[in-house]
Amino acid sequence: MAWIGTFVFTFFAVCPASAQAPAPTVLVVETPEGLDGEALRAAISRELGVAAVPPSDPRAAQRSGTVRVRVDPSKGELVVEYEERPRVITRTIPIPVNPDGVLKSAAFLAGNLARNEAADLAWALRLHAPPTAETPPSKPARQAKRFWFGAAAELDALSLPSEPNYNVCFMDKGYYCTNTDGTDFNPFLSGGWYPVQGGFDVKTGRFVVSADYALTDNWMVGARIGFIAQRYPGSRAPNQEFTFGRVHTEVRALYAFGEHALAEGVAPYALFAAGVGQFDAKENLRDPMQPVRQAWKVYGPLFTSFGFGLRWAVSPDVAVFTTPAKITLAFPYETTIALSPELGMQLGF
Repeated sequence: MAWIGTFVFTFFAVCPASAQAPAPTVLVVETPEGLDGEALRAAISRELGVAAVPPSDPRAAQRSGTVRVRVDPSKGELVVEYEERPRVITRTIPIPVNPDGVLKSAAFLAGNLARNEAADLAWALRLHAPPTAETPPSKPARQAKRFWFGAAAELDALSLPSEPNYNVCFMDKGYYCTNTDGTDFNPFLSGGWYPVQGGFDVKTGRFVVSADYALTDNWMVGARIGFIAQRYPGSRAPNQEFTFGRVHTEVRALYAFGEHALAEGVAPYALFAAGVGQFDAKENLRDPMQPVRQAWKVYGPLFTSFGFGLRWAVSPDVAVFTTPAKITLAFPYETTIALSPELGMQLGF
């Protein structure tokens, strides 16, 4: 019966175990730059109970296998490769979110690959890794610039009261008449009949430059100064000492909706503004027997605005915006409501 014992001993000595292969006694571990190679080799050594050494170690010549670790941020992948000639086994998983997770995952993968525990490895990855290795890495959030300088153009559409039955240059209807050269018109000297048809139309506009500060990725505050396209040129309208001619000044606050709204992409916003600036409107008056005269309404000089718009952060330091739904209230001496859409751009620093 001695030959039976010899056969059994020889069979198990030459055939690999079906459950797992014996762990190597010396393992060479190659690590990428930026990863703590010493800590990783120590973790693999504890995991397998072997000497895990770098390629430069003299013991590397006695290697039973080689572990190579690679980190590919562009693909968001952690790759661990185990080579025990002639076979090479590779596993790829998404990069863990922190350096400690990278270290633990690399040591875990290396241990399983060295022992060839494929079934255990697959089960562990299903428990601890995202559902697919093809999941793209999350893009880091873009940070908004804090200082923004820009320029914008605005159109002001408002309504002139209709006075078809009155000579507005003679009657006190809140109109102030001028000649086309901007001088005051005296109807008592020249005569003529000048009614106003009125109506809603674009009557003026303004060009402004701005300086803003982004308090957060949603809130922006700033100031604007600019030039008013059309201004009453005469001297008969009251309260003109409170104005700055054709200069427009304002302070404003903007709230953009969404995460990182001022930093990237297209974001809707709400706008609040207040300032000093005339919202004057005119209508050309025509009497067949007289030269053309102009009837003016003088609104303001204070105003407040509220509106909704869209802002597109084209890049981290360039943005364009439009506020198509913007309402302006001019007050207090003459009051009116104007539709004031605007279009502009900003540069961030």
